[in-house]
Amino acid sequence: MGFLSSLFGGGANKADLPQLIKDGALLIDARGPQEFAGGHIEKAVNIPHNIIAHKIGEHAADKYRPIVIYCHSGARSAMAVHALKKAGYTQVENGGGIHKLSRKLGA
Repeated sequence: MGFLSSLFGGGANKADLPQLIKDGALLIDARGPQEFAGGHIEKAVNIPHNIIAHKIGEHAADKYRPIVIYCHSGARSAMAVHALKKAGYTQVENGGGIHKLSRKLGA
């Protein structure tokens, strides 16, 4: 269960995502452009998970800036989190699926 929780944005040691975002964390939608265009969380930046390691510098040059990533279910955001941590970003959180994160944010 721990692996699945971490993959899909759950877990007991979860950061306070709403507070991180309120405090200025970069919010990234890791879905494709068409999905993003169909609806996304306000202030989110669209960087698909498969190109995030190459495009993140355009939005977050500071590797210590908090980042919250979401997608449809949490799987692509988990891949994006892994890619950014591998690239040296230190404060990256998997926000899970868009609907779950939207509820947490009260959106």
